[in-house]
Amino acid sequence: VADEALDEAGPVPRDRTGIYVGMGTDPQAARFGIRWRVASLARERGEGPEWTAAARDAIGPFCELLKSPEHVHTYRITPLSLWNASAFGISAAEVLERLDQYSRYPLPPNLVQEIESQMGRYGLVELLPGSKRGEIQIAVPDEATATEVFENPSVAKLLLEGANGDVLHRNVRGGDRGEVKIALTEIGYPARDLVGFEEGGRLALDLLERSEGG
Repeated sequence: VADEALDEAGPVPRDRTGIYVGMGTDPQAARFGIRWRVASLARERGEGPEWTAAARDAIGPFCELLKSPEHVHTYRITPLSLWNASAFGISAAEVLERLDQYSRYPLPPNLVQEIESQMGRYGLVELLPGSKRGEIQIAVPDEATATEVFENPSVAKLLLEGANGDVLHRNVRGGDRGEVKIALTEIGYPARDLVGFEEGGRLALDLLERSEGG
């Protein structure tokens, strides 16, 4: 890594040059951070600005842009950014294909595994309409997931009655829907929300002929 950095920097005064390689300053960035020098990489490949724009568009749906000075764009991949991509119908295979296409170096195996694992978790837990008005149901695929989800304190406090013999489904109040989704996301099980919305009553509106500002 140090040799590559020096090669890219060109001639430097050795008595006034230092190289720092660190990990752990930002756990998320250290774990999921990937940097592309998109402008220089485009030049190396003989590509123009269109290629750079295409790279940004390709990774944007599953990355968080941290900063974008002139020649270095820094992106971060997080569980939340991957889950959001899953919610929009993007698969782990598509994410890896795009990363491989625009990355300067081969993708680390641990990154590939992490992306597949995180995106595979989205939708394991579903929110469904409850059998009673004002309730929604949390559904999980198996008993192992049920134990992890329903026995977690942040989720357990929101559950209503006991399992009643059905260990894969539990009910919560409809008013706790947002809090349930936050709790599930925090424990690593982002829910696929299939509850929908209840049709409300009509609301009469009167429009002014002229706005207050004239």
